Amino acid sequence: MNKSLVTVIIPIYNGRKYLKQTLDSLIAQTFENFEVFCVDDSSTDNSLEILRGYEKKDSRFRILTKQNGGSAVKTLVYALPYVQSEYIFYSSQDDLFSNDLLENMYNRAIETDADAVIPNMLFYYDNDSILAKGVYPPENKYDLVLTGKKACELSVDKTIHGFSLRRTKLLKEIGFNTSFVNGDEYTTRVYYFNCNKVVFSKGIFFYRQDNPEAITKKGYNFTDWLKVDLLLLIFCLKNNISIITILKHLKNFILVLLTGIWRKIF
Repeated sequence: MNKSLVTVIIPIYNGRKYLKQTLDSLIAQTFENFEVFCVDDSSTDNSLEILRGYEKKDSRFRILTKQNGGSAVKTLVYALPYVQSEYIFYSSQDDLFSNDLLENMYNRAIETDADAVIPNMLFYYDNDSILAKGVYPPENKYDLVLTGKKACELSVDKTIHGFSLRRTKLLKEIGFNTSFVNGDEYTTRVYYFNCNKVVFSKGIFFYRQDNPEAITKKGYNFTDWLKVDLLLLIFCLKNNISIITILKHLKNFILVLLTGIWRKIF
């Protein structure tokens, strides 16, 4: 196979419960010219054994190992130098892809020459679709083209989400902030800000919400969230992001602060 057009990076740590579902949803893609970097970070369950099985039966799957990285962000940074494809997509070990997700995102990237392509995103629960809510393009306009600055503003107030197909060259230039568990929350906004344009595509990224072992469920770090929110607030101020967006984020910053204080007291 020629050089892959898209690389999917998946940080993995003790992910056996949902890992096969995630990898099977990639095998089912209608788009074929992609590769998957499965980065195992010192798993102690049988995740590595599962990965070896997929690597053996499908040459598009490649295992990388990172010893005691300690966070998904550090694992992403570790994998970046290995990527040679033009575009990158990041997924957790328990998320899912509609079978047309990569095809829709890639075709839209080629059509528009955008640095970021944002698909539909659904908050996913295995057994309760009633709880599922989606994030779609503003006003459901799939032909909408945003400047980098506007995309940054809309991502800060969560009108748009952060799971996007990204241009590898630009992502390598910007990198990831590894100082915090949630450093990607900051980097995503900085990435959008530096994009030539940000566009939207169909296809669904299923963002799992019912995994009690997920870092977002058990790895809450009040200090990290507070620092990242503060960094983002400073970034917005320095780069003339709209005052309305800044005020919305300031409200979120105060909420995080109060939530952290509440957790520490009670």
